[in-house]
Amino acid sequence: MYPRRNKPSGPKPIMLAATKKPSRGSRRVIDYKDPRALSFFLTDGGKILPRRVSNLEPREQKKLKIAIKRARILAFLPFVQKAEER
Repeated sequence: MYPRRNKPSGPKPIMLAATKKPSRGSRRVIDYKDPRALSFFLTDGGKILPRRVSNLEPREQKKLKIAIKRARILAFLPFVQKAEER
């Protein structure tokens, strides 16, 4: 019989446990009236960064999302960025 070519040879790789990253916004108060602090969690196009990128806990990410949406409605933050401003 012919040997299998798809099967990897050698020992299995060791999977290490993921280390928890420190939260970037845990000491910061999330407030909709501070557009400069909220802009750190937005992309250049105006999208909200996901939790895996912003390193926030789920509760903090939810507060951030609500604060950004409030700031957009009250015109503290733009909904989208224009092409010329980028």
